[in-house]
Amino acid sequence: MQRKFILALCLMLTATAFAGVASAEETTGALKSDAFKIAHLVQEFEDMSMDNLASLEPVEIKAYELPDSSVHVMRAVVEETYTVDGIGRDTVELHGWIAVQHSNARPVAGETELRWDTAVYDTEFVGMHLMGESDLFGAVEVKLNLDRPSVGQVGQIQLSEKVRAAIPRLASLGKLPAGIDIEAVVAATEEDADRRKARVTAPSFKLEGSRVIQGLPEGVEPIRQMSAEEQKAIEQDLRATDTSNRPVFCGAEIDGLIIFVDLGLELTTEKATTWYSVVDTIPPRGQVGSVTVEPIALVDNGRKVATLESGVVKFREVVKRVHLEKGAPMHVPMSTYAQADAPANANAGR
Repeated sequence: MQRKFILALCLMLTATAFAGVASAEETTGALKSDAFKIAHLVQEFEDMSMDNLASLEPVEIKAYELPDSSVHVMRAVVEETYTVDGIGRDTVELHGWIAVQHSNARPVAGETELRWDTAVYDTEFVGMHLMGESDLFGAVEVKLNLDRPSVGQVGQIQLSEKVRAAIPRLASLGKLPAGIDIEAVVAATEEDADRRKARVTAPSFKLEGSRVIQGLPEGVEPIRQMSAEEQKAIEQDLRATDTSNRPVFCGAEIDGLIIFVDLGLELTTEKATTWYSVVDTIPPRGQVGSVTVEPIALVDNGRKVATLESGVVKFREVVKRVHLEKGAPMHVPMSTYAQADAPANANAGR
């Protein structure tokens, strides 16, 4: 009897081990499949002429809908202002494409349901090629610096002080979703974040009266944890207003490669350039744009040669979308936008 039991146990453990191996192989296979799709897509657009890019039909992106994990390629118009040491300053309009990978959506910390107003995505820029002409610098090209990942988040994210300072510029350029009061959106988002934090941390508070609990030092009032009724009240308060059709925030840190072709300069950003936007679609579309948060030095082997003074995405539209199987960006975001529930490998590759 004992031998039969041991044999059955061994068979069960062996089956479990094989199931684990199969699961790991499926995950690895999905990641490899995603990596192949991304590489193939980026190469397709690298080989594409500007005329063919312009001829692609736009892909419809609906407002306030959560996409599944995918790569979106956007036709884009970007305006960047550079100062090159010893030469001068000029603003260059750049045309081309940008490819961004989005993870599967997850509820932000403090939420259990997954909706537009509770979701957050991790993103990674996987390809970019923009070209323009400057009267002062000549031909300019902008690509990703592939030595460092360019990552971000979109959805229910927190805003740093530097990002808050960029809001007026975004509004003055008319790069917000139509018909929104940005100050009201920011205030309401902060209130939601405070409520979620209260729900997650379940704060303690003092009891009424002066009851004495055994073991407490004299003069110290007892505390108790939040009750189920109080948790429910916070939940109802959080859902008191309809936020399903409210724009969300998008932030990214992009490590760029800026090539001044006629000057013979190939420069990288000294640190990642923070771009910020307010969006009602994922990814953004049309005139809804992004702006840089602060000037960034452009360097050649560590030596400052120029400065990216400012940038704005003037227009973009999705021209291709590719579904991903596993749906996890290779790297996950930065301190400016990172959530409390960000994965443990948040700084991997940085």
